[in-house]
Amino acid sequence: MTNWGNTDIFSHVFPIFRKPDSPGNYNRKIIDSRNYRHRLPDYRETSIQPTEKLNVSFYPEGGKLVKGLKSKVAFLVTDENGKYIRTEGKVTDKDGNTLCHIQTDNEGRSVFDILPDESTFQLHLTEPNGHEQTFSLPQAEKEGCVMSLNGMAGDEVTVDLHGTESIKNRLLGYSLIHYGKLSTCDTLTIREGFQMKFHRDSLPEGVNQLTVFDSQGQILSERLFFIYPHPHETDSIRITTETP
Repeated sequence: MTNWGNTDIFSHVFPIFRKPDSPGNYNRKIIDSRNYRHRLPDYRETSIQPTEKLNVSFYPEGGKLVKGLKSKVAFLVTDENGKYIRTEGKVTDKDGNTLCHIQTDNEGRSVFDILPDESTFQLHLTEPNGHEQTFSLPQAEKEGCVMSLNGMAGDEVTVDLHGTESIKNRLLGYSLIHYGKLSTCDTLTIREGFQMKFHRDSLPEGVNQLTVFDSQGQILSERLFFIYPHPHETDSIRITTETP
């Protein structure tokens, strides 16, 4: 929410009064003097318990899987209470062939590359007791384009776009939005491959949203990326102790 300023963020105190001795008699409101504390669940233990039900959320880079186009897929594993789960497993095709092995980090995250086709791919996660849970990846689109963004390439942010035959040689558009405001827009044509480059210093600091769309305004691919702010002396935090 702070991306758009803090004018809509507020705090409010709600007083909780003791139940009156006579129902409905609120002439004398009393607030209990006791302080109650509720301890949050301990999420430091990241191993899977045999009785936990896992939830998996898939995030294909650019938003969609497209048949015949290699894509990067990030995913998040949590339990039914939202606790991050550290686990391992594999991705298989329709014939059960292993495409890759995966292992999530302490925050339940991992990523893998995949080349979608007509079949449905599955993610198999293994619990410590050997029990396996299976999750189907999102169904791939027949037409479209995929985006691969590299924000760690030195002074540049590079974006590679690949499209299906129906998308190639068509005039497309892209926009770059920062804090809800349009900062850059232009047209492009995807042939065998297309790469855009943005110099890091020319991009606004913070969260940027890159969107590729067709002439009808339909979004083909979309990606958020972050430009780290330049250090400034006003950002410094100084601490002074009263005693040694």
